[in-house]
Amino acid sequence: MHKVGIIGLGFIGKMHLGSLRRTGMAEIVAVADKNPANLGKGAVQGGNIALEGDLSLDGVKTYSDGDELLADPDVEIALVALPTSLHKEYVLKAIRAGKHVMCEKPFVRRSEEGKEILAAMKGCDKNLMVLQCIRFWPAYAKAYEYVKSGEYFTDYAWKAPNGVTVHFKLQAADVEQNNVKGEKRFFLPLTDEMTWDQERCILTIPFHFRPLTAQESFSLEQETSSSVGCAER
Repeated sequence: MHKVGIIGLGFIGKMHLGSLRRTGMAEIVAVADKNPANLGKGAVQGGNIALEGDLSLDGVKTYSDGDELLADPDVEIALVALPTSLHKEYVLKAIRAGKHVMCEKPFVRRSEEGKEILAAMKGCDKNLMVLQCIRFWPAYAKAYEYVKSGEYFTDYAWKAPNGVTVHFKLQAADVEQNNVKGEKRFFLPLTDEMTWDQERCILTIPFHFRPLTAQESFSLEQETSSSVGCAER
């Protein structure tokens, strides 16, 4: 079992605390936060996702300083869950302390900071991971499979206001999410609501995630069985 120390025990730090314990693959051996309230019993902040799992600090070493945690020989993996402005400082400190490193997103504020960290990793026998968690969520992982497979997608051509024709592939993808059982739910491209940002050359395509209506199911069957794969916008 991997021994993890978490630097920063605000909302996202507590999210990792509960999540890592649920995996059964990690033991939280230490936490650090300069705010004593975050290390107190029952101290939980709100966030954009509900906190779940065992958030207790019973048997966990607590530090008021991240440097003290990095000096702890029991910590194999340092998880940096601090504000973004502190990521570079503590990721570099963790590398120099000989720890594996996991860092909350966004990784750094500027590309130069990221390059400095990558340079520090050269010749290092430890691992560095930026915690881009959404790609591992079941619905997104399934959507990725559909995109990679190339199946069930229709070619679209859309002419932007500047006269440039944009080609892309869109189609409803069957994805199950949020414990919805026995009901097919789909990512549906809302092509009538596409917008074009002329200054930044960005095409925005909103999606709706919901079950198909009977008419949409019929249309989907017709599209996927048809050899005609291009719809003009």
